[in-house]
Amino acid sequence: MEVEVVQKLQPTYHIYHEKGKQILKETCWFEMLASGDQKLVPQTEEDIMEVRWFRQEEIDVVLENTFESLKTMIDQLRITNSE
Repeated sequence: MEVEVVQKLQPTYHIYHEKGKQILKETCWFEMLASGDQKLVPQTEEDIMEVRWFRQEEIDVVLENTFESLKTMIDQLRITNSE
């Protein structure tokens, strides 16, 4: 599989609780292009149960079940890509 990083996107942040403490987690995101076929493996220890690639025209499916901070990031990416 060939993967190309197009650009680094704005990070998102969320808070979770662990061992009685609040943790602020930063997540880094990248716009990427991929070709080929590779088995993707979810990070189940982070409660990620599914991993898949989406084409730009499929992104509305993602937005139906996404945190607001991610929706904002995706909307900004859409605007940038349409210019």
